[in-house]
Amino acid sequence: MEKRLMMQKELLKLLCISKPTLYKLMKDESFPKPVSLLKSDFAGKSTTRWKSEDVHRWIDALNDTEKKDTGKSTEAEFTKEREKALDEWRAKGFAVDAGYEKEHRK
Repeated sequence: MEKRLMMQKELLKLLCISKPTLYKLMKDESFPKPVSLLKSDFAGKSTTRWKSEDVHRWIDALNDTEKKDTGKSTEAEFTKEREKALDEWRAKGFAVDAGYEKEHRK
């Protein structure tokens, strides 16, 4: 992972969120804190950036939490569990037509 500082517009694009949503996230303790840089070249104005490694670590933590919450970390595992459930239904005598299901899932 490349270590660099991200501008706000990069962060918004990466997370696919709006500015108001970013401001709400910034109130959350788990969201990466921005770094304030003083720009002496711009009459003392400061600019805000986020460390890319902190942002990606936060995203990874969200993904890990989601995996734990759903119990399904990959599509392959989901498909395997689905097939197991269908087999159990078949064993109980229910008519399960997987072909019909695949045609009408779209």
